[in-house]
Amino acid sequence: MKRGWTLKIEQGARFHFCTDDLPAKDRLAIWREVIGRRYMQLEIEPHEPNSMWARIDVQRLPSGEISSAHSNPARYRRTRKLANDGNGDFSFMWMKQAGYRLINDDSETTFAEGDGVLLFHGAPGTCELQSRVRWNTVRLDGALLRSRSRSIGERPFHRADSRSGALHLLTAYIAALVAGGVPSDPALAYRVNEHIADLIAAAVQPNDDNRERAAAGAVQVARFAAVTADILAHLSDPELSAKQVAQRVGLSERSVYLLFERNGVSFVAFVTEERLQRARAMLVDPACRMLRIGDIAFAAGFSDLTTFNRSFRRLFGRTPSDLRREIDP
Repeated sequence: MKRGWTLKIEQGARFHFCTDDLPAKDRLAIWREVIGRRYMQLEIEPHEPNSMWARIDVQRLPSGEISSAHSNPARYRRTRKLANDGNGDFSFMWMKQAGYRLINDDSETTFAEGDGVLLFHGAPGTCELQSRVRWNTVRLDGALLRSRSRSIGERPFHRADSRSGALHLLTAYIAALVAGGVPSDPALAYRVNEHIADLIAAAVQPNDDNRERAAAGAVQVARFAAVTADILAHLSDPELSAKQVAQRVGLSERSVYLLFERNGVSFVAFVTEERLQRARAMLVDPACRMLRIGDIAFAAGFSDLTTFNRSFRRLFGRTPSDLRREIDP
């Protein structure tokens, strides 16, 4: 195995690791040592060692981390020795598809599609991935999570049912952060960290009224993140509407409008500005130099070139043609 491999992720930074980036002879050893033992504090036992494949993307939170991983079938074991290292943190994990189970000293639990699970680092156990799967994990400081729910305690794991509304909001919120990144502003990143803790507590302990009230602010933030992420994913559709967004994220159309009002902007204004920002990015992108301005406008979701030109000048103080001449005289 290569010497000198370390994994240190600074606040706001992103880390990417994939076995494809390594020589075939080193892949399993480095995945086990660097990602398994040093980062995850887990022993990794792939079902087929000779064809081991895995990747992980990690972002740092003020008191935790968000990771998105994908691997071939394997067992990830937190041995009793590793569990006794004094780490009182928790990891919340979920997968869109079925195909994993938890094995503890006295039990074996299979998880259904979309279920989530909160794992306590101080308890030994094994997570077995029975097929190639993709999963997201949030690792949080134990004291932070216990401050949201005293009843979480030190059980090996807590299950979050796939039908949980808090779980749906949490997964949408994390998906938006995975795609767009954790905010670099420390104060905003701290709020994100707090919202995630609130939503996890509500997902695994759904019947506590006090906790539900405490999580109300996080729920609103998560809903807004889910709505804006959906808009950005469908921005190029000229027929994009609040009704369509509401149907996809499971809210009423009125709720979508209210979310924008509470954030000081209208639905239409948000969509228009995001389309203009996308068009501007394409106009200055050398890879889009051969595209006509009309093609860029339509790719950004505008159905009318006159409206696009007028809106662009109002926001940026110059026309699309002016901008293009400035960067490519």
